[in-house]
Amino acid sequence: MRSLIYTSSEDVLLSEVPVAGGDESYAYPARPIHPYVGTKIEGEKLARGADGRSGLRTVAIRPVHVYGPHDPHAILTSLRAFKDGSVSLLVGHENALFDVVYVDNVVHGHLLAAGMLEREPDRVGGRAYFVGEDNKPNYFAWLRPYAAKKNIRMPRRYLGRMGTAIAARAMELVHRVTGRDVPFHRFHQRVIGESFWFSHAAIARDLGYAPLVSPEEGERRTLAWLDGVEV
Repeated sequence: MRSLIYTSSEDVLLSEVPVAGGDESYAYPARPIHPYVGTKIEGEKLARGADGRSGLRTVAIRPVHVYGPHDPHAILTSLRAFKDGSVSLLVGHENALFDVVYVDNVVHGHLLAAGMLEREPDRVGGRAYFVGEDNKPNYFAWLRPYAAKKNIRMPRRYLGRMGTAIAARAMELVHRVTGRDVPFHRFHQRVIGESFWFSHAAIARDLGYAPLVSPEEGERRTLAWLDGVEV
């Protein structure tokens, strides 16, 4: 038997509707909010749809927002924007929550899925599972320890729900009219400007998943890495 563990994303469920505590029963959005979301949906559908064909068994793992040492994306990108002064207001509102997961916990979820496919493929084949760690801060509250580590001042004021939505639409219009890349659009609005987080109860129940690294330890390791990184 051949096995495939497909790395998907929580973003397959990103839409115009905020999500607080979503799970695997949620349907894919009929109209993806961004091309990235569309590609993740199609990729996951292909992987899950291949389960049982020609001896192949598959599982899709949907990590929530992954963080940890050596990640060049969210932490470094955001801190650099704060440092150069290009961000004067925080998008969304302070009660908007999103979820994060330390990279080692994501690896653990993949290994559990691979083992279960070998032992009981009919139990999990073709399914998708969220992997998180019950860590759902506001995006900017989550960034503050990393900014403090590098002595970078972050804004305190939020643009608000309506202002953020208008800014996202305006940026998308600029992109359509001029073809220029823009730093902000509805994808960001919905991921960090509105609540967007999920439960990992299903993978805990079916695969025995529990985070190996706590949020506190994940932050400690990531801060230690950041200490030697130029921002």
